[in-house]
Amino acid sequence: MDTGYSDSFQHLQDEMAWLDRVLHLAVQRARSGAGRWGRFCVTDEGVDALLAERPGGEPASATEQALLRTVEATRAEVDRRLTASESGEAVLRLPRLTRLFALSPFERDVLVVCLAPELDAKYERLYAYLQDDATRRFATVELVFRLLCRAPREQALGRGALLASSRLMGYGLVDSVLDRRGQLPAVGPTKQA
Repeated sequence: MDTGYSDSFQHLQDEMAWLDRVLHLAVQRARSGAGRWGRFCVTDEGVDALLAERPGGEPASATEQALLRTVEATRAEVDRRLTASESGEAVLRLPRLTRLFALSPFERDVLVVCLAPELDAKYERLYAYLQDDATRRFATVELVFRLLCRAPREQALGRGALLASSRLMGYGLVDSVLDRRGQLPAVGPTKQA
């Protein structure tokens, strides 16, 4: 018998475990890139410690392919448990919101990325690290694409989800605000959500 979620907290914990694996993959990709960034906001060791906080995480030395398999397996497990939860009595907020606004899996994942710093401050530090800027502690459009899109085609398709007329923005599920320098818009949960 499949085990579903008993409450929204349990479900969000698994969503954060999935996001941790996505972030681990993004960190590894950033570190293996040709250009090294200043990393003045969080050290490599600090990021490794943050990513190791959740039990069952991958070691810092895991290969990109191993991390990608772990990301996909974690997403599949969360989705399996969500399916098993459908026949239960628990009301899971994120799936309910996803159904109510007819959000795609990508749009749901954008919500998870944007919601994470509101649930745990460690994500502010991880986002700042990946953006190499201590003032950019929340998801920007650029970071969302780096985390959720593997190819330029996926980014092109994903841009539609972040337009002012999109479901996420149009319904006020996320809000686009200019960062302090007036550059890339940051994407975050609205005060209503």
